[in-house]
Amino acid sequence: MTAWNPKNDPVTNLKALMTPQVQSNLSANVLSPLITTWLAQLCLLEGVPFPHLVPNAALLPPESLRFFYVDRNWLDCLLDGAFSVGRFSSRDDALYAQELPAIHTAVDLAELSVRPADPPLDPALAGQPMAGLLLRSALVSGWPGLEVLAFAGATDYTTPVPLVQMVRLSPDLLLCLFANVPDRIEINEPTETLHFGAEPTGNNPVVYNIALRWLDNADNHAIGNVIETGQGADVTVAAVMRNGGAERVISLQATMQALQSGLQTQYQPNPLPTGPLSPSTFGIEMVQSAYQEAFVNNAETATFAPAETLPAVGVTVETRLTVAAILGGQP
Repeated sequence: MTAWNPKNDPVTNLKALMTPQVQSNLSANVLSPLITTWLAQLCLLEGVPFPHLVPNAALLPPESLRFFYVDRNWLDCLLDGAFSVGRFSSRDDALYAQELPAIHTAVDLAELSVRPADPPLDPALAGQPMAGLLLRSALVSGWPGLEVLAFAGATDYTTPVPLVQMVRLSPDLLLCLFANVPDRIEINEPTETLHFGAEPTGNNPVVYNIALRWLDNADNHAIGNVIETGQGADVTVAAVMRNGGAERVISLQATMQALQSGLQTQYQPNPLPTGPLSPSTFGIEMVQSAYQEAFVNNAETATFAPAETLPAVGVTVETRLTVAAILGGQP
């Protein structure tokens, strides 16, 4: 039998004591599926106390959004802490060090299957640098079906970046993790239904504006596209409210007349292509689908900035603004 040589490091001694067959069997069955899944969930920050994620509440004030990178070294330390409860001797430490590469490989692969995906995620994503976001907002509780999508690509953003974790840490706090660092992140209202709507502007009194939309396919525009001024701003009409807005209820007949008058101004000297507004054309003017806020990763400044707000019906409105920098930046 090979002796344990105190002059050698523990891993060398452990390998000397094990036959090749034992070593092969260990690496092939290093963790049970149950333990592997639990460790993968841990590396996706499930069960990690919130103060360890955000050490100071001022870093994530109400109605804020923060983007971050996941430090793989930090996750390695997290795994090491999980395994420390079962290591009592130098021989245990040696076995752990021997099997650590196989443990990391198994856990990295399991991270991709914690959140079911169809089709299954590409194993090549295992162990890649991850990024994520923390959203603290009434949106989280107000829209339980909030959708978060991520994409990669220098300009076209056509390659989806898988979402490997999406969990509500509290009623108003959402955590998302992506399998790789995305170039674009989209946050969408639930898309289950269409609805009528108007945009509030001003404070007192509040004015609700409706963006006019074309009613035909002509002159380089399509039906449903928002009508814009020469400077690229939307052409809007104020919704007419009952009782001067005190009830916050739209007067449909008066608003319909205001929309028709505004559209007629845009089509002058021609008449409206559809004639007087009908229920269907009134719907074109009033309908709003789910809104989307998109953030584009700026590699030069290490920030995600809002790219555009999409009120749908195929319209893109550029609204580039400054937003919180990735971890450590200024809000």
